Amino acid sequence: MEKLFKRFHRSLNIELGNSLYKTGMLFRRDGIRAGKGINITPEQLSVIMIVKHKGPVTQKEILERTMQDAPTLSRSLKRMEKHGLVRVKRDKKDKRVTRVHITPKASVTLASMGVKMKMQFNRSLSKFPDKKKKQLIKLLKELRDSFNKNANGKNGGKQ
Repeated sequence: MEKLFKRFHRSLNIELGNSLYKTGMLFRRDGIRAGKGINITPEQLSVIMIVKHKGPVTQKEILERTMQDAPTLSRSLKRMEKHGLVRVKRDKKDKRVTRVHITPKASVTLASMGVKMKMQFNRSLSKFPDKKKKQLIKLLKELRDSFNKNANGKNGGKQ
């Protein structure tokens, strides 16, 4: 009976993981559609949003929030800097640290993208009932907390 439960539990985890992955891909696709004509990737949009809301941040802080790998983020920041979306500058207090700043062009891009994304998500989610949206938001917050606890080793070694 215990083996059956573990197999069922494992397949439920796999099904949940697959569903989240597929939903994430659909969400990303909507982001790409919203960004059409603006020439910005969803990953670049994430960087701009982080810097806009947190102020000048280090690459390490961006990595922690976006979960990108360092070489990918570094290449992305170089492209963004080349296109005038960010500036990477040495920290005034600690010259070993570089901080990413957004430019006025990035702020305009973010505002434009925000409007387009709202329209895209309203279209995509309009038929999904508000009650279920609230339930899903609550469950996803709990799931993120669970992931964060697991990542920080607070699950007692259980999987």
